[in-house]
Amino acid sequence: MPLSTAYSVAEAFEQRADLNDSFREAPLFYATYGACAVVAVTLVLIPGAPLIPILFLSQALNAVLLLAILPFLRALAPGVPAASLLESATREGARALGFDADYGTIEPGKSARLIAVALPSPNIDVEEYLVSGIEAPQIRWIDEVPGAGPYED
Repeated sequence: MPLSTAYSVAEAFEQRADLNDSFREAPLFYATYGACAVVAVTLVLIPGAPLIPILFLSQALNAVLLLAILPFLRALAPGVPAASLLESATREGARALGFDADYGTIEPGKSARLIAVALPSPNIDVEEYLVSGIEAPQIRWIDEVPGAGPYED
């Protein structure tokens, strides 16, 4: 999660973001990555912390916060198209983590955890709507895909 967060923040500011870059070439990317890593290490080192529930909670939180973070990315980078912000948060995040063979897009052979979002009108730009901010009551987790059966991890 720290790497995908660092990648998304750097992309939002249209800064370099690659592990092959030096700190001098990609300071925002490495600073964000370092800050996320410090928070994670601090949390894990708490004596008696329930690590397995923390692991599952962090993944669920990551999925939910993505929708909350998108409006901030939009505010930080108003000139970046909504489609680019969504791609940065999904496909490019998976690529940065080296998981793009299994995650990041919805296609045969890949794993995805899906949500459904209630739209106020069928005639809106969905990508722009998602990055402008949505409320929790508009979100529903998809546990079963018609024709594909129940979601399996």
